[in-house]
Amino acid sequence: MNVGTGAGIGLGQLERDQREVKRLHDAFLEALDRHDGTGSPLPEWEDVPPRERQAWRAVDVLVRLRVERAETQLDLVRSERDALVSQVQALRSQVRFHEVLRSQDDLEATRAKLELEALRGARQRQATPTHSAHPEKESAPAPRTLKVTGLVEDKAAGGLYLAVERGLEVLHPGATVRVQGTAATAEVTDVMPEEETPIFIASPDAAFTVKAGDVLEVVTDEEQSAVADSTPLVTVKVTAVAPDEEGGGFYLAVERGLREVHQGDAVRIQGTDMVAVVTGVEPTTPLPIFIGYPPPSFAPKEGDVLELLQKPGDGLPALIA
Repeated sequence: MNVGTGAGIGLGQLERDQREVKRLHDAFLEALDRHDGTGSPLPEWEDVPPRERQAWRAVDVLVRLRVERAETQLDLVRSERDALVSQVQALRSQVRFHEVLRSQDDLEATRAKLELEALRGARQRQATPTHSAHPEKESAPAPRTLKVTGLVEDKAAGGLYLAVERGLEVLHPGATVRVQGTAATAEVTDVMPEEETPIFIASPDAAFTVKAGDVLEVVTDEEQSAVADSTPLVTVKVTAVAPDEEGGGFYLAVERGLREVHQGDAVRIQGTDMVAVVTGVEPTTPLPIFIGYPPPSFAPKEGDVLELLQKPGDGLPALIA
């Protein structure tokens, strides 16, 4: 906006309240201690010529227009920010809902698979064995032991890489092994035959310790079932409960055993059949366990004890059926 336009705006505002413009002029005088650069006193408002008063009015109008324009832009930015915050909250709620659906689908698939395996096992037990006149010689069972020849600890991944002397063909991802003569077991995370240390075990328990020269035993499904039946469930005591602000579940704090709880675990209120799936675990927060969209009957309160049901493959469908 040029000077001529500003002067025109000032002339158009002659009817404005004279006190506002006078207040602006008084503030200007106070800022300069009522003297100019040479020490001469500056004129008071009553002594200012009409032409200079018009200039003061024009300046006042320009300042007010710029302030109003800045406030309008600030309101627009705030509106955009609020809209983005609402959008982020809606996306977070959708992500939690999809995580719950995925966990439930995984549990249903695992249950169906185990029920199918149980039906197949029952059918095999009911079948009558046939005896031939010349029984064939039974093939020698595959070796179930592997001698450890070397190991490398991966601190970044939190696991162990193992090299074995023989028997690698009996291992597969998900197999359970233990050191011969001990009870502690670990689950094989990956098998890479082409690598120097082909067996990877992620985050083994502290009780599972192995060294070069030890012999690993592959634990069969029957042995795992027997161990699972004799092992009591891990329990955690609830110390605080808070509902989710978005209405999608609630947050829990527990007294101990937080390191045993993981995303996707199924938990049950002790003494009841009320089961839900853990949606997320954030150990650094005051209420670290989040359970999203639980069944209506699942309503823990302070003082309740939660049981961690066994993981899929260790009898979970039987527990939650």
